[in-house]
Amino acid sequence: MSPSFVFWLHRKILIFYTRESLLNLLDQLHYKSQKCFYASDRYGFAEYAADVMELADDIDMLLSARKEFLLGPWVESAKACGTTDAERDLYEWNAKTQITLWGVPGSVLNDYACKSWSGLVKDFYKKRYELFYQGQMHALESGQPFDYDGFVEECLAFEKAWTEGHDLYPVEPSGSEIDICFRLWSKYRRNMHGMQ
Repeated sequence: MSPSFVFWLHRKILIFYTRESLLNLLDQLHYKSQKCFYASDRYGFAEYAADVMELADDIDMLLSARKEFLLGPWVESAKACGTTDAERDLYEWNAKTQITLWGVPGSVLNDYACKSWSGLVKDFYKKRYELFYQGQMHALESGQPFDYDGFVEECLAFEKAWTEGHDLYPVEPSGSEIDICFRLWSKYRRNMHGMQ
């Protein structure tokens, strides 16, 4: 193996393991937010929900440093197959739907092809967490039960709008993956040390 290939592989592995560690941490923080919600601890809930939002942004930033983890190339390569604006729109919708809804909103295969890609984490998955936490915070503040059906309806509307949207996503990576990994390790190492 050439030294350049080994260096490339090590950098990709570094991103991969950092991503997995941070996704595990996100699960732990979300779990803690739910413990607070069911204990009617509004302040603890707000703190952990904010931590999840911040971590989602950091995961997206991490993924933006490698082309393999970008949403942009997936969407743009699909659009490039079209020969008319209508075809390009259809192929963009297909590309976005395949990695999210896997069909119409509410499909039983929703999230079947879940991807941890920059752009998708920040604009799709984080937004769903945001909608969920907003609904739960409303329940805590109002003393009413969490309106799960209302959340699902709002979430489905958001997902449909996202797949039909035309936001542009970067096709080239940004930032140094090594610098970003070390920065995030320094920021989250205490939290990751306590993960169960």
